[in-house]
Amino acid sequence: MDTQINVIMINEGFYKHGDIARGIEAFIAFNNYQPSAQLHLYGAGCGVGQDVDLWCKKSNIQAPIYFHGEVSSYELKIALNSAKVFLHTSLEKPCPTALIEAMALGVPVIAGKHRGEVSSVLKNGGGELVNVKKVNEITLALLHLALPNYHQQVSNKAREVAVQLFSDRVFNQYLNIYKQQALSA
Repeated sequence: MDTQINVIMINEGFYKHGDIARGIEAFIAFNNYQPSAQLHLYGAGCGVGQDVDLWCKKSNIQAPIYFHGEVSSYELKIALNSAKVFLHTSLEKPCPTALIEAMALGVPVIAGKHRGEVSSVLKNGGGELVNVKKVNEITLALLHLALPNYHQQVSNKAREVAVQLFSDRVFNQYLNIYKQQALSA
């Protein structure tokens, strides 16, 4: 079962919107079963010497965690393309564009089942919905997605769901709704 699994998290700071700490704790538990797995952290407060790195050092965390911080959207797309799992532990942030981009690339998502926007995107598959306040649920989802056959199925479904949600037809439907709202305003 042990193959290189890159888990990616994109955050807006250690103290804003989410619970990066629980994501890291779940990754550490997962890493006990998948020693070659790596966690890559992107976004505000996630660089070397920044809040998340300092918290890990203070908590004496010794795991393969890489602190990239804020990077260009181009670099983020490259990172998403090499990821095996997108971990979204936000408690407040609505469905980020990066989540949908990850799915379009076939990267399965683990996200909060109590987040309406995220839940509606993942309700037809493409990842696992968990209680992001429970480390054991996040860890179990990581373990599920480490199973090659299951990962492939969920990866294919992620891509399919992203295409279905954001096809030209759906885009045009939204555009017409916005036009109608603009005309009636």
